[in-house]
Amino acid sequence: MKYATTNSVLVLLILSLFACSSLYIQSNKYMSVQEPDKRYIPSSGKVLTIFERENNAGYEYYNISLWDVTDAKTPRYIGLVANTMKAAYEVDPGEHFFMAVLSGKSAIIKANVRAGKTYYIMPAARSFTGLHLIPVKKGDSTKITPVGISISNQKALDWANRPSTINSVHSHRAKGMAAWNALPSDKKTKKTLEPEDGR
Repeated sequence: MKYATTNSVLVLLILSLFACSSLYIQSNKYMSVQEPDKRYIPSSGKVLTIFERENNAGYEYYNISLWDVTDAKTPRYIGLVANTMKAAYEVDPGEHFFMAVLSGKSAIIKANVRAGKTYYIMPAARSFTGLHLIPVKKGDSTKITPVGISISNQKALDWANRPSTINSVHSHRAKGMAAWNALPSDKKTKKTLEPEDGR
């Protein structure tokens, strides 16, 4: 009887590992690196933002969706990133709000950006502290390079343009901006990219 129970546990463990492996493969089906050695730079008069997802355990089998929610009426899709994946997004100089969404949770970051510069943000999903967008500030030792950028495929773009997806983004934005506005000024400062943070 004990032997049978042990075998059952082993079977369940193997099935669980297989399921996790399948999810991990799926988590990369929306984006891929098409030009591994291409070095991304901002276009003339524009700003480049690069998002590199933190490599950690907890939600590693799920994508984080990234959005430009500066315009409350028209959110713009940036990418769907799994662990260590990078997405690049170009914007005009000025003030912007970006949002990450994962499993019903959202995180907001503010960016005041300058033309000709590249800014770095790290999406992170952590088991005990939730979802974050971490700004890489001036003098930060975090190393992110503008290469190995993943590009969304048509499946990702179709998903991003679904009415149900857009409605969900609007809902998350409303909650996320309410939480942002309620933050004390010192915490807002920590979650804001300033012009001098560009590289």
